[in-house]
Amino acid sequence: MLDGLVGEIPLVGLLTGYVLHPAYRVSRVGGAEAPVLRAVKKPAFFEGRYTLEQVEALGPSEQTPAVLAVLMMLLLERGRS
Repeated sequence: MLDGLVGEIPLVGLLTGYVLHPAYRVSRVGGAEAPVLRAVKKPAFFEGRYTLEQVEALGPSEQTPAVLAVLMMLLLERGRS
């Protein structure tokens, strides 16, 4: 949320990609709140680079939908800025 607010300020918004690093986590629906995957934005001025880390083991039937969901969310986030 802070990234979106500060990004709207002229001139200061240019530095948000290098200073603010949003992180997103994916957790199971019916399970505990512990994250399964984590996407973290790396510092960059003009492009958004993310790393996707596997925090907990995923089953074969969970892995593909989880990664596709993170990719879709990151594409929507990229289109927002």
